[in-house]
Amino acid sequence: MTRPSMPALRPFAASVAIVFSSFLAHSSVRASPPDDMEQALAHFRNREWTQAATVYQRVLSANSYVGSHWSNYGFAVHQLGRYEESLRAFKKSVELGAAPATNMYNVACANAQLGNKAEALAWLEKALDAGFVGPNDLLRTDVDLDPLRDDPRFDKIVGVNPPEGLSRDQRWRYDLDYLARRMERVHYDLYAKTSRASFQKAVQELKRSVADRKNFEIVLGIQRILAMVGDGHTRIRHTRAGRWAFHRNPVEYYAFADGLFVRRAAPEYGSVLGARVVRIGNAPVKQALEAVTPLCSVDNAMGIRLQAPRLLSTPEVLVTLGFTSDLEKTPIVVENAEGERTTVELPARLIGEIGALVAANAKAEPALPLYLKNTTDPWWFEYLPDRKLVYFQYNSVRDKPDRTLADFCEELFRFVNENSVEYLVIDMRLNGGGNNFLNRSLVHGLIKAEKINRRGHLFTIIGRRTFSAAMNGAVDIERNTEALFVGEPTGSSPNFVGETTLITLPCSGLRFSCSSLYWQSSTATDHRTWIAPDLVAELSSTDFRNNRDPAMEAVFDYMESSQ
Repeated sequence: MTRPSMPALRPFAASVAIVFSSFLAHSSVRASPPDDMEQALAHFRNREWTQAATVYQRVLSANSYVGSHWSNYGFAVHQLGRYEESLRAFKKSVELGAAPATNMYNVACANAQLGNKAEALAWLEKALDAGFVGPNDLLRTDVDLDPLRDDPRFDKIVGVNPPEGLSRDQRWRYDLDYLARRMERVHYDLYAKTSRASFQKAVQELKRSVADRKNFEIVLGIQRILAMVGDGHTRIRHTRAGRWAFHRNPVEYYAFADGLFVRRAAPEYGSVLGARVVRIGNAPVKQALEAVTPLCSVDNAMGIRLQAPRLLSTPEVLVTLGFTSDLEKTPIVVENAEGERTTVELPARLIGEIGALVAANAKAEPALPLYLKNTTDPWWFEYLPDRKLVYFQYNSVRDKPDRTLADFCEELFRFVNENSVEYLVIDMRLNGGGNNFLNRSLVHGLIKAEKINRRGHLFTIIGRRTFSAAMNGAVDIERNTEALFVGEPTGSSPNFVGETTLITLPCSGLRFSCSSLYWQSSTATDHRTWIAPDLVAELSSTDFRNNRDPAMEAVFDYMESSQ
């Protein structure tokens, strides 16, 4: 059985975890007795199953049209061992479209507990075909499925329990077959940007080559297959530690408007800080960027500008691509502002052991620009009284532990209304996503803010890191306000396939995310690859070193020219 939990609708990257559908119950408050609804949800959250079942019976008597009521009732009675009732309730919730894949799985669990093996296996297969994933390892550990585990059909359908005694190569091949099957079931539109023949050919070629590849080369081969799918959310989920933790050189490359530069570096490699990168290993930078592009899981070309530099500081990537033969050290050639070239050898370190990096602008005399003042804070604002402007940096679409985004937006617009404010800048250039549904408080506030919701008075700064739930928010701002967009194109398209639906390969334990939903934030006929800026303002390496912000300068220039 799926376990009851309140949902985290859009975490990193924009994902909807498949959880129990209790969060939908609010959708029919007006059609059910309010007291009963509140009691039912309270009992459900507290796992008071007898009381929850009793109150949900009253709720269903008043309103039997809401699938999530049936789902919650089914879960409660299932916990009480009343499997016939839970079976009927779960089937009804599937019929009414309440989290159908999840409740198909619940139907399978109820049938399994009733001894209906054939029915249970059939519904389990339906659930998986409908894209059910569930919490990590649920299919492996759920006691409700125990009556099915001795049936050979179970392993054939589920595939999470590989046969014992497999060799290293056989285990990788088992994982690759599992990946292909699960991708076809879970991904929203697996073959939208690559053909089935090309996808399957890539899987088979990797299977044939596993004996000749090191483990990290196989992992990158899997990442190449995932990148073929052509969306930014379908990718391997690397960790800072553990079996599949990759290494990094202690530098951070960035693709500025004028080339690839070392934006940050460990203190002991200060000689390369701010320098233009000429060569990585044996590859000129242009060749290196082109070679690493097929490993980038992206929605558009801005995603490549963001991801490719990161991959070029990963020794496993450099060895796999043949740029160097040594995982432990990477030679790079850099060029300083005077045109002098230097070769430096960079060590390999686990990501969690790199430590703090020094930025190329660390010694700049001007103060940090606003967008670099507080990048770890999800959201904050500052008033610039001399310009009658509020600068709002929106770095993540999420609540804080002690405060909601909705409360913050209420404070923001109250400040705008009660003070001498004529301009609002919303800076989303560093926002990689979060919970899409939290954007509403901002967008609703903007719609009502007649004071600044005027052309030339409302600006939104965007860039390559504006992605996922932040992309949803940018589209909502575009469609519902008079905002001018500033900066560079967004890292995603107005309508996109997304979600961080996690899948674990059964033998290796390698985890990857698979886009399972289509997010149509714009019109159905909007096929743009990104939101393009109205005012182009791209960051150069010189801008960064000197703490200049061309995006805010473009805003100020526009304000002055409009007066």
